[in-house]
Amino acid sequence: MFVIPVSRHASAYAHPLHRSFEDRLERAFAANQAGVSNAARTPALDVTDTEADYVAVLDMPGVAKEDIKVTVDGRRVTVQAEASKAKSVDDAARLIHRERTATPYARSFVLPADIEQAASQARLEQGVLTLTLPKRQLRTAAHITVN
Repeated sequence: MFVIPVSRHASAYAHPLHRSFEDRLERAFAANQAGVSNAARTPALDVTDTEADYVAVLDMPGVAKEDIKVTVDGRRVTVQAEASKAKSVDDAARLIHRERTATPYARSFVLPADIEQAASQARLEQGVLTLTLPKRQLRTAAHITVN
């Protein structure tokens, strides 16, 4: 078996239909290689465990705090958000090319202990979401004195 190198000549693909087809193929494969798609991105996550709580840190660049939804259900924590589309500088300007689109983020993780939902806090600073998730304290048995 022989491998013969092939090069594309511009004249061979001069027909507009060929160029259109090639452009679509290149965009499809480039999007898959670069990881750009409509699927939700999984933000990077660091979780630390202290005596009283868990602290989760997620990278979510371009997301406004109003667009973030955090759900705590027992030990499961789910974070969902969508970075809004970049707006044009001028409304009168005509967009020629766009690569920056709305980016959805989604991440779910399970912690070793139940979380106290009412005392949980979330803070977003410079594209970094910090969740402070207090551990639910185990209820101890109450002692009743006999009279």
